[in-house]
Amino acid sequence: MAGIIADSSTMNAFRSGFSLLITLLISSPATAMPAADDDAFNSENFSTKGFARIEKLERVGNTDAFEEKSQSPLGFNIDGKFELDWAYENFSIDTISYGKYRSQYRNSDSDMESELEVREWFFGYGNESWQYRLGKQQVAWGKGDYFRIIDVINPLNLTESLIPYLDDYSLGRIPREMLVIEHFQDNVEYQFISAFKTQRTEFAEPGTNFENEAIPNNSIKDDSNNIDLALRIRFFVDSTDIDIYTFSGYNPDPLFTIEENNTQILTQEHLEKRNVIALSFARPISFGVLRSDIAYYLDEAVQSGNGFENVSKFAALVGIDIQEDEWSYNLQATTTQIFGQSNQFDAQKNINSASAAIQKEWSRQRLMSSLVWLYNDLNRSSNILKYNVRYDWRSDSQFELGVIVFDGPMSSLYGIYDDQDRVYLNFKQSF
Repeated sequence: MAGIIADSSTMNAFRSGFSLLITLLISSPATAMPAADDDAFNSENFSTKGFARIEKLERVGNTDAFEEKSQSPLGFNIDGKFELDWAYENFSIDTISYGKYRSQYRNSDSDMESELEVREWFFGYGNESWQYRLGKQQVAWGKGDYFRIIDVINPLNLTESLIPYLDDYSLGRIPREMLVIEHFQDNVEYQFISAFKTQRTEFAEPGTNFENEAIPNNSIKDDSNNIDLALRIRFFVDSTDIDIYTFSGYNPDPLFTIEENNTQILTQEHLEKRNVIALSFARPISFGVLRSDIAYYLDEAVQSGNGFENVSKFAALVGIDIQEDEWSYNLQATTTQIFGQSNQFDAQKNINSASAAIQKEWSRQRLMSSLVWLYNDLNRSSNILKYNVRYDWRSDSQFELGVIVFDGPMSSLYGIYDDQDRVYLNFKQSF
């Protein structure tokens, strides 16, 4: 398959075409919105669910890893999610709201103290062979967990590193305004995506726990209006689930250059082009499920010192899931090879990662312990380890006790947070 390449005029044409499509869809007699006197807004057409959670945290471990940094107590967090959905005949509206309060920042000027937003909202229409979703939403691609070989649609929220992502993928991603069209024909599923608004990866603010000092704080923003286009085709061969992907858009991770303007030295942000073709599959085997993601980035850009370079990239993941009675295992390994980068950055040209997730259920599935370990060798080897024990007090209430440890040299991917080890205890009430 070839990558989708589109200039600005083509992008505008796509946007106009999609707007017309939605207008025709809504105005068509066959798909007209329900009349006001219909039973569209009866209570049985609405559904809600969500949770509220309170969490106490304490620092542990390598607290003097960065002696020059003052460490404030982690305090406690309160967060909650609320989903309100409406569905009638072929139409639907879905919303997800989320809020969080962090006591650690209550006496600071940081925006991290509290947040409250409607994270996702989208309108839907579907029939036997077509589905349309328009609004702020998420789309997950690929068969891998934790490592985003193909999952390129929604950027990450790294304001708290990967901690939310390890707990709930949907809270670790950033929703985007998109039109998603899905068509089902015979045994083949087609998914077309157009994301209308540039969405950057979110990094932690200066002075917060997970600040990354390699990210400039006062750069000149790239205000380009970029549109991402993507296509996924899914089908089955025997018992093998196969997906083919193509993506043309922009990398949400900003790159930076140092530029001189008269007597000033300025840092300029850039959001660079990304074109990807990819394949993934999942197949049952005698003792579990074998999964793989394989991607080739035809156009990619990477930071190289005070500038960046346009390169190509190959990335692959292989994983296996095993279930044995009350034990479950998820094992993965990935490799990334970058082509075309300068020789002085040899350490970045080949990157290997691995993960292991092990879960054990006890006491009639009311008590569960799990371990998640992530490894990466970018620059130097580093790790994240999360271990937790969860007790389901009732079907909708649970206690969780856990520890999260970062380990590695200061220059490594996870080692820069070597002073952020923590233990936590939380209570979660679902509804």
